[in-house]
Amino acid sequence: MLLLIALALAGWGVLAAMVLSMPGGGAFQDFLSLCTTTTPALGWPSPAEAGSVLLMWMAMALAMMMPTAVPAAMACASAKGEGGAFSFIAGYLVVYGFFAVASSVLQLSYGALVATMPDLEGAGLALSGSVLLLGGLYQFTPAKLACLARCRRPAERFQRVLAVSPQKGGFAFGLHEGVFCIGACWLLMAVMTVLGMTNLVWTAALAIIILAEKMTEGRLVPWFAGMLLVVWGGALIAASPAGQALLARFLG
Repeated sequence: MLLLIALALAGWGVLAAMVLSMPGGGAFQDFLSLCTTTTPALGWPSPAEAGSVLLMWMAMALAMMMPTAVPAAMACASAKGEGGAFSFIAGYLVVYGFFAVASSVLQLSYGALVATMPDLEGAGLALSGSVLLLGGLYQFTPAKLACLARCRRPAERFQRVLAVSPQKGGFAFGLHEGVFCIGACWLLMAVMTVLGMTNLVWTAALAIIILAEKMTEGRLVPWFAGMLLVVWGGALIAASPAGQALLARFLG
C-alpha cells in the first residue's frame, strides 16, 4: 500500500531531520551519534521538549511499524475493498498514536523521577541493561508468541473473522491488528529508549527484526533476537557499578 510506505518514509524523514538538527562535531561525530546509546533528558520537560519526545515516538512508530502492516492492509483491501484498506490504516494509526502518547509520558516521567532522585543517575548502565534484558526475555514468553501468531497470515485470519462476522469493517480490523502487533513488539520498541530515539541504525535494525518476525514462521527469529538482547543486557548489567559489586561479592 502506497499510503503505508508514504507514512513510513515520513517517519524516517522526521527522524533524519532530528538527527541533522542535533549539534555535532562534524561528519564523524554525526556517524557516531547513530551508533551509540543516549539517555533521556532529566528534569521536568518544557512543552517544547515534551512535544519533541512525542514527535520522536510517533515518527519511530511510523518508520518501524507501517512497513510491517502492508500484508495486513493488502489482505483487508482484498476482503473489504480500497475503502476498507483506508479504514484499516486509520484504525492501525489510532492504536499506535495512543502507544506513542503512553510511551512519551513514561519516558518523560522517568526523566523527571531521576531528576528528583540523584542516586538513580549513577544507575544508568544497570537500568539500560535491565531494559535490554527484559526485552530479550519477553521474546520467549507465551504472550509474545501468541500476539505474534495473530500478526502472521493476515489474509487467512481476516477470512475466518468475516465468515463469522461479515459486517466487521476495516477500522475494527486495524484496531485489532494494531493491538496484537503492539503486544508482540512493545518491548522491542522500548529498547529504543536505551539505544537512542533518533538512532537511525538501531531503528532500522529493529524494524527489520519486527518485519522478519511477522513474515516468517516458527520461533527462530524472535528467539534469536531475544538471545542477543539477553546477552547484551546481561553484559551491561555486569559492567555497571552495581553489577561489579555483585560479582565482587560472589567471586570474592
